[in-house]
Formats: sequence, C-alpha cells, structure tokens
Amino acid sequence: MEPLAVFVAQGGEWMLIHRCKSCGVLHENRIAGDDSVMLLLAVAAEAPREPARTDGVPELTPAGALP
Repeated sequence: MEPLAVFVAQGGEWMLIHRCKSCGVLHENRIAGDDSVMLLLAVAAEAPREPARTDGVPELTPAGALP
C-alpha cells in the first residue's frame, strides 16, 4: 500500500487514503492509536500528487466505484 493523503472525517477522526500497489484501488482507513504522528504529518504535508503507475493498471478508481 502507498499512502497518498490524510484527511479529517466527520467527528474529527483522522483517515488515511492509500493505494494498492498491485491493483491500483484506493482505500481509506482510520488512523490507529499506535500510528506514527510524524509519518502521518509528513504524508499530510506533501503536495497532492498522482500516484506512480503500476503496469497493467488501466486507471485509478476508488474502491467500489464504477469505472
């Protein structure tokens, strides 16, 4: 999985968006209590970017979205 972004969901819970390196599907997960705050802040501080392409992945689509 490749971390792409961090956002704050309703209720103030931090969420991480990541991309599967093998299939290209985007997922979001809740931040765990033992996750590194410094690494989360580093992901949040990075400029938005298009993730690196993986051979054989036609396009990026969020999990459950129709292409």
